[in-house]
Amino acid sequence: MAENNESEAAPAKKGKLKLIIMLVVVVILAIVLSVVGTLWFLGDGLPGMGGDDGESEEVAEETFIPSSYHQIDKAIVTTVQAEGRQRYAQVYLALESTDQQALEAAKL
Repeated sequence: MAENNESEAAPAKKGKLKLIIMLVVVVILAIVLSVVGTLWFLGDGLPGMGGDDGESEEVAEETFIPSSYHQIDKAIVTTVQAEGRQRYAQVYLALESTDQQALEAAKL
């Protein structure tokens, strides 16, 4: 009977080892799939799996367009209700734009 007890104990250890290995594989697979899914949905694509070649890429040079500013000299004043009391808020504004026509329209 001693031989029967030893043979039954050995498969139990192999079962636990298989279970641990399977859990590790599942966790690693979940991590890899989450990284690949994140790259895919962010639009970066998968590294090394791009359909476009690096040779055909043409990068357009961005030209620097300086900004123009327009300061409004007259302050904007408004009332604000705070803690049951009436307060006044005064704001000076400055507008920025790269389109000069938009600033001309704002001056009117």
